[in-house]
Amino acid sequence: MTENQSGTEVRFPQPGDIVLYGGWRDGRGVVVEVPAIVLEVQTDGKPDSQVGLKTFAMGHEMEVHREVSHTAQPMQGCWRWRPGR
Repeated sequence: MTENQSGTEVRFPQPGDIVLYGGWRDGRGVVVEVPAIVLEVQTDGKPDSQVGLKTFAMGHEMEVHREVSHTAQPMQGCWRWRPGR
């Protein structure tokens, strides 16, 4: 992690990081997020880099997803940092 000009920490994804992945939408249109582990990073040193990851969901096989984009809010098919991390 490094600090940006405003003094807040900027995080860069690295293999092994645990993040959230917006897997699907429930019946009300809300994105359901599941934990995922970063397997690869497309562009090192870029906080919003696309990543390859593997999801962990109860009752489901672990799925690999490639070229997953970053988002700040829950969005289907995208990854984001876990709150408070």
